[in-house]
Amino acid sequence: MTELVTAGSTESPPRTEAVPVTDGAGRRDGTPGRDGGSRWTARGTHGWSGLRWSLGRRVVVLAAGLALALAGAGTLAAVAVSSLNSALNDQTARIDPARVAAEDLIESLSGQQANVDAYVATASPPLKTAYAADGRAELGAARQLHTLLSGKPQLLRSLDTVLTDAATWQTATAAGVFAKTAPQRTAAATIRTDDTRFSVVARAFKTFSAQLTAAYTSATGQVQGATRTLVILLIVAGALIAGAVAASVASLRRWVTRPILALRDDVRVVVGGALDHEIATQGPPEISRVASDVEEMRRRIVEELDRLRAAQDEIARQAEELQRSNADLEQFAYVASHDLQEPLRKVASFCELLERRYRDQLDDRGKQYVDLAADGAKRMQHLIRDVLALARIGRAQHKMVQIDTADALRQAMENLSEQIDATGATVTHENLPTIIGDPTLVTALFQNLVANSVKFRSEDPPVINVWATPEDDHWRFSVQDNGIGIEPQYGDRVFIIFQRLHGRDEYTGTGIGLALCRRIVEFHGGRIWLGTSAARGTTIEWSWPSAIAVGTGGNDG
Repeated sequence: MTELVTAGSTESPPRTEAVPVTDGAGRRDGTPGRDGGSRWTARGTHGWSGLRWSLGRRVVVLAAGLALALAGAGTLAAVAVSSLNSALNDQTARIDPARVAAEDLIESLSGQQANVDAYVATASPPLKTAYAADGRAELGAARQLHTLLSGKPQLLRSLDTVLTDAATWQTATAAGVFAKTAPQRTAAATIRTDDTRFSVVARAFKTFSAQLTAAYTSATGQVQGATRTLVILLIVAGALIAGAVAASVASLRRWVTRPILALRDDVRVVVGGALDHEIATQGPPEISRVASDVEEMRRRIVEELDRLRAAQDEIARQAEELQRSNADLEQFAYVASHDLQEPLRKVASFCELLERRYRDQLDDRGKQYVDLAADGAKRMQHLIRDVLALARIGRAQHKMVQIDTADALRQAMENLSEQIDATGATVTHENLPTIIGDPTLVTALFQNLVANSVKFRSEDPPVINVWATPEDDHWRFSVQDNGIGIEPQYGDRVFIIFQRLHGRDEYTGTGIGLALCRRIVEFHGGRIWLGTSAARGTTIEWSWPSAIAVGTGGNDG
């Protein structure tokens, strides 16, 4: 039996571990240096090295070692399996059938001897036929044995000896017996001769059978040895795989899990409020770089928080100043709405009184002066009223309720009934919804827009159409007229307070109307803009959040 023997020794590389060092600033090794990199050293049993393996290289080396171990174990197992397969094939496909053929051979030879003995006694012709059949069986068994025992010269030599001795017996004894015509006369001498020569065949076969049995025993031993070797190699391979897996798990825990868990714990400490807690940089370069980036992020967050606290303090200071300024504005609004308008009313009243009583005594220039003074006082009153209305939006207590915008438009038209009747204006509306808002402000919005359309009319009577369209998350309202229109380049300017596109001599007004509309719309969460869909005239559009829209009003012509 061939025995596989493997010998050798493996020596593990010297253990190397990262050792933190400090630079001149007392920083732990691994924190970013001035060049933006990480300063790490590796200490081993053979001295110092300035390089540290990356996690990717470690994993590659670990996988390569595992692959080599598996390949070695697989190679040894393949050799053992091949040896076992060869031994099994030799035993089952050659030795076992050869033993059966050997039994057939000795049975055919014994049958021939028995036929010869019987023929000596009886000279019965059928015994010749039986003898011939046993001879053919002998030839078949011999051919099968030669085929099965090819490559085994010792067994073939023994087999040839058996066959040679058998052929000698057949020629010298059996052939002579069957040639006798009177077997009774020579029976005793023939049998004695037959017994002597056939015993030589028996001894030769006994030797062959013993060698065949020894070959069988050897093959069985080889099968058992190959089986034991295979089992041992499988156990060794399993141990190698288990050891490699355990080493891989331990290495990954050391290289990946522990540094990540340490990073997680540091991050949790920072998240818990300890923003001054420094995040340690440890582990392979990939993880240490991540830790360094997180530490840099922590530093920047701390810096930003410091700036934010300073900004909050500044905002708080400015809020106090703004609160004081708002209080002053409130006082100013009160004074403007009461104390300032009273002298203006007196000026306007006395100008009118002066014009009525002394009109005949004044020349044209004097009358002009009186008219100018009265008109200035009235415009000043209107300007103060509009500025106060603009300032109150968002500052006063507004009542948010459901508003049928069709009713709000009708209220605005009633407030403008004199201007509408005087100009012959036509106001129509369609698909106006019910929304949530301040009723006074919504009415003022429609009133200012309709008033502008009536004021800035063309030669034709004003035609004003108001409608609303539902969109994704809001209603889009539109007010379209056939007036003089607004150039697109002035689309943003017209919504700025005191901005006028025409002189006071052409069109009266304070220049606050559209600014007031913008303030109302933005206060309710929408926006307003100059539309571009009209072929002539002006289209003012604005959005109103549909989250507070609750229905749609009727149509009115």
